[in-house]
Amino acid sequence: MKFNVTEVEFDFDDWYDRNWESKIKMNRNYLIKEIKDLAKNFDDKTKERILNLIVPDHHFDNKELKSLYNELMEDVYGDGGIKGY
Repeated sequence: MKFNVTEVEFDFDDWYDRNWESKIKMNRNYLIKEIKDLAKNFDDKTKERILNLIVPDHHFDNKELKSLYNELMEDVYGDGGIKGY
């Protein structure tokens, strides 16, 4: 997909391919930050167990992190988690 923006050609697909890795890293960092923040809503023992899940040794992929994030959102906010927020 190419765009001509004020006579400057921009190839979105090329830009997306070059920036994919940084997007994954940013999304992963965002999810980890949010999971840490959501963990504050639980008692100390549960908070520690949640935080132990996201330590680098576990090598969670983004899908697993997103799933954990959605679970925590539902536990904290109810009504479908983020939909209820």
